[in-house]
Amino acid sequence: MRLVQRGNRLSILPVTAREWRHILKMAGEV
Repeated sequence: MRLVQRGNRLSILPVTAREWRHILKMAGEV
C-alpha cells in the first residue's frame, strides 16, 4: 500500500511499534 506523508499516516494508521517497523521495511526503511 502507498503511505502518505510522515505524521499524517500516524493518525490514519494507528499501529503498534512492531507493526510500524514492518511497515518501514516495506516502505524501504525510510
